[in-house]
Amino acid sequence: MKKLVLVILSLIFTCSFSFAQTGWFTQSNTATKYLISVDMFDANTGWIVGFDGKMLKTTNGGTNWVLLTYPTTSSLLSVHFTDANTGWITGYSTLIKTTNGGANWFTQESGTSNVLETISFVNANTGWMAGFTGTIIKTTNGGTNWFIQPSGTTKELWKIQFVSADTGWAVGTTGTIIKTTNGGVNWIAQVSGVISEIVSCYFINNSTGWVAGYYGKIFKTTNGGTNWVTQVSGITLDFNDVYMVDANTGWLVGPSGIIFKTTNGGTNWINQPSGSASILCAVSFVNASTGWVVGGTGTAGTILKTTSGGAIVNIENNGTEVPGEYSLSQNYPNPFNPVTKINFDIAKSGKSGFVSIIIYDALGREIETLVNEVQSAGSYSVDFNASNLSGGVYFYRMQSAGFTDVKKLVLLK
Repeated sequence: MKKLVLVILSLIFTCSFSFAQTGWFTQSNTATKYLISVDMFDANTGWIVGFDGKMLKTTNGGTNWVLLTYPTTSSLLSVHFTDANTGWITGYSTLIKTTNGGANWFTQESGTSNVLETISFVNANTGWMAGFTGTIIKTTNGGTNWFIQPSGTTKELWKIQFVSADTGWAVGTTGTIIKTTNGGVNWIAQVSGVISEIVSCYFINNSTGWVAGYYGKIFKTTNGGTNWVTQVSGITLDFNDVYMVDANTGWLVGPSGIIFKTTNGGTNWINQPSGSASILCAVSFVNASTGWVVGGTGTAGTILKTTSGGAIVNIENNGTEVPGEYSLSQNYPNPFNPVTKINFDIAKSGKSGFVSIIIYDALGREIETLVNEVQSAGSYSVDFNASNLSGGVYFYRMQSAGFTDVKKLVLLK
């Protein structure tokens, strides 16, 4: 499978200690092998599929991932939902659909015996799947009927994506990129300039998109794929997925916990420490801050989440005196725009304890995790940067060793 390397994280300590978190934190799950695909409908609701027929769903942003039931042990390779109720899963000998969020699934006939690896729908009726030997199938009635479209290639297609009912791309082995502008009636080969695997693509419109693949390859087009420009990742490991939230901001994932981020359309790709050594297979974001990455180790599934766009949060130790009790202070300044500081104390208890500080909006939805790690007794502070949020009332909650406190903060914009 993918090659593995170790990701080494550096922690720098000074007299006033600074603890650098990864910006990503692990969410628990029951999978015992690789998780291959993730699709988040919004910040609360999403689905994950993987080896051995594993299907997981969350309705609370991943705090809990519930195992869905369907009688298969085949590997599931792709999941795609068009709304909170309607979705499809495909994999080895499997094509199933749900209309109630995954509570029940029923089989659809694909019309092909080839493995289908990837799904793209533009609405609840019109969609495509692609897979082995250049197979592409299309439906215009939600999957009641699927028909084969000639792709012009026999290469394995790893990813298919449509940006409209007419325009889409598929990528695959030996540098394959094909494009359609008539809903898949005709597919035209595009020149990637490589012969290695291209395993993922992501387009934000008819013109601008990225493809990624083996040996750290990443390419960008701004003219619909007529020309592809090489971007520098700085590594030679294999990328498994690329995801963009807009023309500037996106992520790449791969083996050994590799996560790269760009904030300038791929001119620069910066490594983000993930805190994981797993093979990371897929990535899905709901906005520039909140996203998930899935993968595994071969014996356990991996789910990572960020609420900071993957950015590292620095926690400052404010001194050597050990407090006698837990406390959470009011942020300062308050009201604020856009940065405020939160002080908190971890009581002396004889051992380190797990601490979480989470930001919520006025409706109780999780916005960002500021602290999510084991910390020793002491007094700390952490900054909250709300530059990506709208003005209004928010809350922050601290939990540690049975201690819980909630306070209100006001963002003025």
